[in-house]
Amino acid sequence: MILHCWYCSLGGERLSEDSKVATVDEQRLQRPVTPDMFGPLNGTGAPFMEGVEWRYMKHMACGKYPWPQAAVVPGDGPLKILTDKGFVDVPDKFECEVCGWVGKTGPALKCHMTLKHTEEPNG
Repeated sequence: MILHCWYCSLGGERLSEDSKVATVDEQRLQRPVTPDMFGPLNGTGAPFMEGVEWRYMKHMACGKYPWPQAAVVPGDGPLKILTDKGFVDVPDKFECEVCGWVGKTGPALKCHMTLKHTEEPNG
């Protein structure tokens, strides 16, 4: 899957070679977005500086964020990105702070916390 710049593609209306930013590692894609979730296109270098936060990840061709700013959660990054498959939702990461278990939804994490980490009352 290829990440396209929302601005360079005129809001997703016209995908082109110029709007291509990076390859997307679909297995690792989650919020908060990090540079290691994206790879170089054929014959290009890394699309983003290594180790930076999502707010410093800009398209080198235009200097803007490659995702629509209306779809950004402060601190976590974009809710969706534009790809060659259309707009793709960027899932939340629901990780247990106690044991590291990762769930797919907030309710699944809450259930995990209740069943695995609730102390039984003394008695």
